[in-house]
Amino acid sequence: MHKSKSGRSLFVVAVLLVSCSGTQAATLSAGTYNMFIKTWANSTTALKSGFSYGSACTSPFCGLTDNGALVRGLGSSIGGDGYAGIINITVNGSGDFGVNSFSMDAYPSVGGDLTTWANSVAGMGGNIDAGGNITFNLTGRVGVMNFFPAFDNGGLGTAFYADNAAGIPGYTGTGLNVPFTTGTSCNLNNVTGATDTCLTGQGLDNSGNAVLVSLGNVGSDWGYFETTSFAEIFSVHIQAVPVPASAWLFSSGILGLFGVARRKHPKKYNNL
Repeated sequence: MHKSKSGRSLFVVAVLLVSCSGTQAATLSAGTYNMFIKTWANSTTALKSGFSYGSACTSPFCGLTDNGALVRGLGSSIGGDGYAGIINITVNGSGDFGVNSFSMDAYPSVGGDLTTWANSVAGMGGNIDAGGNITFNLTGRVGVMNFFPAFDNGGLGTAFYADNAAGIPGYTGTGLNVPFTTGTSCNLNNVTGATDTCLTGQGLDNSGNAVLVSLGNVGSDWGYFETTSFAEIFSVHIQAVPVPASAWLFSSGILGLFGVARRKHPKKYNNL
């Protein structure tokens, strides 16, 4: 009877581990997750994934689609998988997370296609708190207008988050960072310097869905578009990365060996 009870206890623990990794809640336990960026077509929120100058994207022409466009640098083409982007993250016990990989299709129409890629994911990361509120810093991304290929590394190829909003009247800061948030984000009118548009995202729900917004003003190296306000929105679904079957088999083997040892030496393990 003691042997049977011990076996059931170990089995229950294993089942709880599976449930935690496979069920989304308003907060995430430590582990590795994929943050899927939804396309325009399958987004169910009023704030759909997209990029636009000024206010929120209200047209599929500035939305994100599963278009298979080449994403430069550390990104790679992800066309055909039903999503517009995949960001792999690792979350610790405090809700802080880092980025392992970043891939995203191009925006279909922002004065010509706008491709974003990651020069490095080293500085990317954020936090998901106990209430499902998310902040996400995408430092290292670069935005490039595809119809100006000669400026891939300069001119219109400036990073969104470098020298942000420089030159706006009444604004003295440089290097302003505009992380994504499920809270409220605003940009400025590049003529008056007054607040232009504000959008509020949506925290992580029990199904793993959230909306992140990032509003700001492009840097001073964008030529005609210099200091123009922009709004970028990610409608995302966050899902735990499944543990490989081999890992579960290994864990099962360890549990099995522990059970055998316990049966052979019951007194030794009675206090464990």
